Amino acid sequence: MLSVDEDVDLVTDEVDFALSVWRNFPERVVGFSGRNHVWDEGRHAWSYTSKLTNDYSMVLTRAAIYHRSVNYSQ
Repeated sequence: MLSVDEDVDLVTDEVDFALSVWRNFPERVVGFSGRNHVWDEGRHAWSYTSKLTNDYSMVLTRAAIYHRSVNYSQ
C-alpha cells in the first residue's frame, strides 16, 4: 500500500526506489519521513525528533509503503 498525504511531493524515481526497498523488506514500513524516538527525562515522556542522523526508529506514514495488513487490527 502506498500512503501519501496531499502536501507531499514525490517524483516517480522516489516512489520506484521506495517500492524496490519495500520488496526486499515487506514486513517493514518504508518511507520518506524518518524519525528517532527518545525518552525525555525532564518531561517523563517519549518524544521524537527529525534531526538528520543515520539512526531512525520510526517512519511517518505521510509518505510510506507498507503491507495492507497494517491497516487492520486483530
